[in-house]
Amino acid sequence: MIVEIGGDLFDIINNIDDLLEPYYSYPKMYSNPAMSGSNITLEYNDGINDALTLNLVDYSGRMFSIDNHRIQSNKIIINLPALTSGVYILNVSDGINSIQNKLYINS
Repeated sequence: MIVEIGGDLFDIINNIDDLLEPYYSYPKMYSNPAMSGSNITLEYNDGINDALTLNLVDYSGRMFSIDNHRIQSNKIIINLPALTSGVYILNVSDGINSIQNKLYINS
């Protein structure tokens, strides 16, 4: 609801859900840390676009494409490739929106 006070317009938040709504679709990721070659899961609160691009980037900038994943309802199950131990950034993009998660790998 927008109200005017002293000539200025203010957007009034009616409840906490209105404030948090932009963050609802940010996924939960587990298991993290993960073992090299194992599966991880991204769980969303809403639907998932089928046309996803996934990759991992290590701290030296090397990129690893992830082609082996499946979508089940509101989850993306990712089969990780064989990776050395370290910290990686998981990038997930549907062509419009993208998210990045820090992923720890244990060999």
